[in-house]
Amino acid sequence: GGGHSVPSDQNTNGIPDWVEKCSEYFEESWVATVDDMGFRTPVQDFDFNTEYLSLGLDNGGDGRYDVYILDIGASIAGYTGPEQVTSGRILPSYIVVDNDFAGVKSTLDEALELLKATAAHELFHATQFAYDVNEDIFWLEQSAVWMEEQVFDEVNDYYNYLSIFSGFLSEPWVSLDTRNGQHEFAGVLWPLFLSEKYGAGIVRTIWENAVTVQSLDAMEQALTS
Repeated sequence: GGGHSVPSDQNTNGIPDWVEKCSEYFEESWVATVDDMGFRTPVQDFDFNTEYLSLGLDNGGDGRYDVYILDIGASIAGYTGPEQVTSGRILPSYIVVDNDFAGVKSTLDEALELLKATAAHELFHATQFAYDVNEDIFWLEQSAVWMEEQVFDEVNDYYNYLSIFSGFLSEPWVSLDTRNGQHEFAGVLWPLFLSEKYGAGIVRTIWENAVTVQSLDAMEQALTS
């Protein structure tokens, strides 16, 4: 409610349309990522219920993955927060998405397209944290943007990254593994190239390798095999 309110309930079924679309797009993303492509299921927070309670953290109430809709401003569309309730590199998480993308998109249709991309992107971060939460930032973001294209091929939100300052094409001399808030997103062209050349399974292979080594070595192992 209040400042976190979502767009109206046009179909008058008692559930705000933004919430319904959120649910729909995250479900599509889950099916594509886990069921169809065979990536690991995001870690279930309720498996660590005792740890959540002892740390005074919110466990979400049950084993379903937790997505929150809040007014988080125009700077980001959403984020995925890993929760350090256990040791090691495999952690549960939660997702926050913006309530309307006001100030970013001018029409509802444009906002819903961004919501699709955000759902696919952020859910894949939750999946990544079932492999290695400490993986290199550039690969976390490159492969999350790549997943946007796998789930919602028609959206193409990543085009916005390609021509900006420190884009993959505008500054081709910048190293693949650069993290500067722009280049790691524009670098989606790398996993797109890999999956077009070798099949989408190579990205999953890289993530499986990344359980024991960091991303550049994981890529080298996948390409060598």
